[in-house]
Amino acid sequence: MASPQVENGHTRIADELLDAIIRHPLTKRQYKILLAIIRKTYGYGKIEDDISSSQLAKLTGLTSAHCRGTLLELEKLNIVSATRGCYGKLVMLNKNYEHWGLSIHSDPK
Repeated sequence: MASPQVENGHTRIADELLDAIIRHPLTKRQYKILLAIIRKTYGYGKIEDDISSSQLAKLTGLTSAHCRGTLLELEKLNIVSATRGCYGKLVMLNKNYEHWGLSIHSDPK
């Protein structure tokens, strides 16, 4: 029986930012990758992290190829920024949600 407790770890994120993520029209893969990035950054008290596609695949259950492609989509949408890292990409969430683009793959309803 699962029994998660905040004492065993939690991810701190501003309600305003979480509300913007909830409202934003993204695909299921985009949401998974975005949540994994938040977990790997804010979940460890960091603004950015060097994340490989294999780490994202392990967290999300997606293939590494899908993770790479979806991360590129999130970059194009200006939701995350990513530069070359030592292990993968140095990834950071763009907190200025007013500058996020709309996904052509998602339903804007």
